[in-house]
Amino acid sequence: MFPVNDYEQEDTAAVAPAMGKVFLFDFKEKRHVVQDGKPVEATYEQAIQQWLTMLLITDLDKYAIYQDTGFGMTFREFIGSRDLPVGVVVSEVKRQLEEQAIRHPEIESLSNFSMTRDNNVAHMSFDVETKRGVFTGFENEVKYSG
Repeated sequence: MFPVNDYEQEDTAAVAPAMGKVFLFDFKEKRHVVQDGKPVEATYEQAIQQWLTMLLITDLDKYAIYQDTGFGMTFREFIGSRDLPVGVVVSEVKRQLEEQAIRHPEIESLSNFSMTRDNNVAHMSFDVETKRGVFTGFENEVKYSG
């Protein structure tokens, strides 16, 4: 009574969702990169870097657009604390970053994390394993008070 399909169905659960178009953002200038009047599309690696940078500078539930999404970090409140040992702070920042980063559909893991603090800025570097390979030497800075 019902038609029978002889073709194999693709397993949609195994197909990774596409990132879509990502336009390059200059965090220092605080604006999108425009060339010849058009926004510049980010490469795969730039898109991953940009997403991680946005994750690191966004406080969890601070902005209405991210409310109840779980996007953002909560480490800024203690990253500059003089009451906590540096090892505890670095461990907590690493834990939060690793947990949040794998929420991106292309990121599989982070490794070789290191962090130093200097003049109210936390300098972080790490490697990112994605579905398309490993990107080494990602560096980010996060300003904090304390």
